[in-house]
Amino acid sequence: MYVRLLRHTFENPLMRLQATILMLILFVDWMLMPLITKMEGLYLPVYMIGIFMLLGAADGLIQPLFRKVKVENVYRFSALLDLLQTGCYTLFWVDETLFTYVMLTLFTVQGITFEIARVHTTAMMQHELIIKEFMIFRSFFVSLAIFAGSGFTVIYDLLGGPAQGLVLLAAALTLPGAVLQLVMARQFVKMKKRIMEKKGWTVWKPS
Repeated sequence: MYVRLLRHTFENPLMRLQATILMLILFVDWMLMPLITKMEGLYLPVYMIGIFMLLGAADGLIQPLFRKVKVENVYRFSALLDLLQTGCYTLFWVDETLFTYVMLTLFTVQGITFEIARVHTTAMMQHELIIKEFMIFRSFFVSLAIFAGSGFTVIYDLLGGPAQGLVLLAAALTLPGAVLQLVMARQFVKMKKRIMEKKGWTVWKPS
C-alpha cells in the first residue's frame, strides 16, 4: 500500500507538487508549534489562548462563505500568508510577546485557509484522480509532515539547540513553500483550461 502510494505520488506531477507543499508548510508549522505553545504559557492569559482556540475551530462555520472561491486564489492567499510569516519571524528578536500573538494569529488564519484549500483541492483533483486515493495520499503526507516537524524539534531541543535556530530554519523553509503554492495556483489554472477544452467549452484568450 505504501509503495503504491509513493509511486503514484512521484508519477503524478500535481500530487508530487502537493506532497512537497504539505511537507514544507506543515513541517515548519509543527516544528515551531512546541516553541509557540511554550511562549503561550509564558506570555498569554488563559482567555486569549481560549480566543485563539475558538477562532481556530471556526473553519467549518465559515466554509460556506468560500464555497465559490477559486482554488487558485486560495493558494495565492496562502502564499501571501507565508510571505508575511517570513517577515514576522524578525519579531522574535524585537518582542517575544508580540511575536507570540502574531504567530498564533497567522497559524489560526493559515489553519482555516488550509481547510478551505483541502475542500477545493479535492473538488478539482477529482478530474485527475480517484478521490479516495487522493484523500489517503493527503492524510498520509499531513501526518508525515507533523511527525517530522515535531520530531525534529524534540531532538533539536534534547540536543540543547537554541530557539533562535528554529526560527531561522523556519524562515529559510517558509519562503520556498510560498513560491511552490504560487506554482500550484498556476497549475490549477492550467487544469481548468484543460477540463474546459475536454468538455468542448471555449477558452477565451485576449487578442
